[in-house]
Amino acid sequence: MVKKQKTEEPITFIEEDVQGVQFLHNDAVVVNLNIINYDAHRVLIDNESSVDILFYDAFSKMEMLDDRLGRMDSSFVEFIGDTIPVEGVIMLLVKAGQVPIQSIAQVNFLVIRAPSAYSTILGRSDIFVWTSADMPKIDPSVIMHWLNVSPNHHPFKQKKRSFAPEQQKTIAKEVDKLLQVGFIKEMTYSEWIENVIMMKKINEKW
Repeated sequence: MVKKQKTEEPITFIEEDVQGVQFLHNDAVVVNLNIINYDAHRVLIDNESSVDILFYDAFSKMEMLDDRLGRMDSSFVEFIGDTIPVEGVIMLLVKAGQVPIQSIAQVNFLVIRAPSAYSTILGRSDIFVWTSADMPKIDPSVIMHWLNVSPNHHPFKQKKRSFAPEQQKTIAKEVDKLLQVGFIKEMTYSEWIENVIMMKKINEKW
């Protein structure tokens, strides 16, 4: 048996090493939205953008005149590394989803002339949901969670665990949120089912 020699050479990666590699979890989020009754396609959601941008081509298709554009104090905006003039600013009504599950918000857009594969770029969370209360219902045709349990395996009953007072308070608070919006409902079982799994966030809070 030949023993492998240890090496102190560091393991490094260069730009050529990632060529042809598909990063499956770094895809852009592109949606369709209704902007003042105009169906806007190819709307890019970019949380790193500090402004909401409406490209002039899409603005003109909404049959709006330039005189509706408000004056912008700054004469340019930094966009993809280039300095691009701002045509103006305009507040428009934006709708996401369909009734009865629909979010509506007034969004302040910067209108710019620039070639782009997108009609609009949203850089803020004005019309999207970030809490359970913002999303009281999800159509099962969109997404559904189920337990992939094999019928050939016998269920395993977990031993009931005890939680510290701080954890118990957090569990009760989160369960109450889900009960209020109807995500879960209270059920009565004759015996213990499963433990709650607690994970600390980046800020070290439960």
